[in-house]
Amino acid sequence: MTNHYNRLGQLAQQNTANYQLNSMYNLAGQLLSQGFAGGPLNGLSISNQYDNSLRRTSLAILRATTSSQTIYGYDAASPLASVSAGSGDTAAYGYLANSSLAGQITNKQNGTIRVTTTK
Repeated sequence: MTNHYNRLGQLAQQNTANYQLNSMYNLAGQLLSQGFAGGPLNGLSISNQYDNSLRRTSLAILRATTSSQTIYGYDAASPLASVSAGSGDTAAYGYLANSSLAGQITNKQNGTIRVTTTK
């Protein structure tokens, strides 16, 4: 196995006898993308997007025949407010007053509430 690092010491490329993994990062050191060539994960790539506050807003997993995307939403105070999957599944987060602890989580499937958890 051979590893290659960028100037910030982050793994940029990994080569083995079976596959090659390439990774890219933003200036804050957050993973932007990874892609595999060869081996059982051939063609698989992962892509992240971030907002100006360095919060992840999107995670996409792509393969030649399938793909999946997850969208993250935040409220004005910055905590995670929602997570949505491309399949129609969503989770909404409510927080306890003056706290960063989740007080309520509501899960929906295609707009229908399936589970609500309250502390």
